Amino acid sequence: MYRLKPDSKVATQYLENDLNVLAMWLYAHNRPVHDRLLETGERFDPNILLTHREINLSSDEEFEDWLSDLPADLQMAMRNVRRRVHAGDKPIDEDWVEYDELADVQHLEWKVPIPYQETLTLRITYPRDPGLAQIAFALAAATQTWSVFFIERSRSSPWLMTVCI
Repeated sequence: MYRLKPDSKVATQYLENDLNVLAMWLYAHNRPVHDRLLETGERFDPNILLTHREINLSSDEEFEDWLSDLPADLQMAMRNVRRRVHAGDKPIDEDWVEYDELADVQHLEWKVPIPYQETLTLRITYPRDPGLAQIAFALAAATQTWSVFFIERSRSSPWLMTVCI
């Protein structure tokens, strides 16, 4: 009843950014899925993956023409992105989760910034099993929620965090 309607401009921007990141990674790692993503994106909006098409799918001449409108430092960055995507050594962005869903051992991992200490990495490892995956996700969600409240509370008493960790 009180749900806010998403801002369509913001949602579209996130969708465009996320699809471009996925398309770049899939280009080298799973071409059939990449091609299906392009088809689906085209049906959704012909311009949704325009950046990916201009950087990675265009001919060298079209790419150089596209680059000519950019400042020199951005031209170098875009050439580097194109080179890495075409070579297949462009990793997925740090904020994206990448895992092998068929591996015998699965894991969830996240980093927690700790004041005055190195970043704390939490990892839940479990055998591949849908039931255990649900438990792992529930445990991760509860731990992440607890840590938010714990960090907020510890700001008023910094020694509390140091003692508990």
